Amino acid sequence: MKRAVRQVKYSSDGSLVYSISKNKALCVYDVQSNKRIRCIRESHDDIPYSMSLLPSSSVKGQQIATADESGEIRTWDMRSPQPIICTFHEQEEVINALETHGHMLLAASSDGTLGSYELRRRKLFLRSESMGNELLSIGITNGYLDIFKVNEYGNLLERIKCNHSLGIDCMQVLRTNVILTASNEDDIHLNPNKKLGAVGNFYGGIQQLAISANKDWLVSLGFMKSKIKFWDLGQILSNVHF
Repeated sequence: MKRAVRQVKYSSDGSLVYSISKNKALCVYDVQSNKRIRCIRESHDDIPYSMSLLPSSSVKGQQIATADESGEIRTWDMRSPQPIICTFHEQEEVINALETHGHMLLAASSDGTLGSYELRRRKLFLRSESMGNELLSIGITNGYLDIFKVNEYGNLLERIKCNHSLGIDCMQVLRTNVILTASNEDDIHLNPNKKLGAVGNFYGGIQQLAISANKDWLVSLGFMKSKIKFWDLGQILSNVHF
């Protein structure tokens, strides 16, 4: 990689790693051999920003979705000689987060909209009205979580205040109805439909969160400083009253 790596994802079986970088490259690596096996040098016209694994039920062998700073979304089969499966231009600004729910791909954009894309039919399903703020992680820059009913993404169901004055930059679902949120501030919060508490402080703010497969550890990546911190979730949750 010649430029900064924007995101990295493991394949569902853990045998491959996908990456997107600031030089517009989309690459796939074999974990066992530690070798790059394919690289698309110009994956988007603009710089790619977000990426998501796609469910095995996706048609045409779609493995991953990527999105760039202009709102373009593409799905890929990196095994195919012609790897681009779909291209969408339904949202106008940077796609800050991509997530899947069933056969739907959800995209949170800086234009304030949440887009839902039907992977089987390969078309836009619904696009919400603008929330009036940038959607960074299917949470927004005014520090609220916006809640939508599944398959009814055009209408906002509920808005939850999370007390992040600089907005929500990332989140992780810990378990049903319990969500971890973090921002460029120093705190990580536990939230269902109300704030349960604070996990702890990370000086300089938080850019990304991840939860280990066994749910024992929370991992946070620093925003201002390139540091990674591990949190014992068992110890944290033992002090939280649900």
